[in-house]
Amino acid sequence: MGKIIVRIQKNVTGKEGEGIDLPGIAEDVETEMRENAPYKTGKLRSSIGIKEVNSRSAWIEASADYASYVNGGTTRMDSQPFADSAAWNARNNNEGIITEVREEE
Repeated sequence: MGKIIVRIQKNVTGKEGEGIDLPGIAEDVETEMRENAPYKTGKLRSSIGIKEVNSRSAWIEASADYASYVNGGTTRMDSQPFADSAAWNARNNNEGIITEVREEE
């Protein structure tokens, strides 16, 4: 476990997909992740940023090496799902997208 990647992808094509503002949605997710990430030293919040945006997908990353432990919790620490909640809100507030939260080393 380590960093977290939130992926936002258009779930529609053609004219239906043209109205989806992926850069704007990515910025909203980035902001919400930063606001909801717990603050102790500031390292986790400062590690959150938009990694890539293209015509079909956007990736937002929390690159702190312990981000996935904070988001998902451990046997000794409750989860603080800052990435999961931002992805869920993006999916529910925007038609035509799907989201995925993935942990990477």
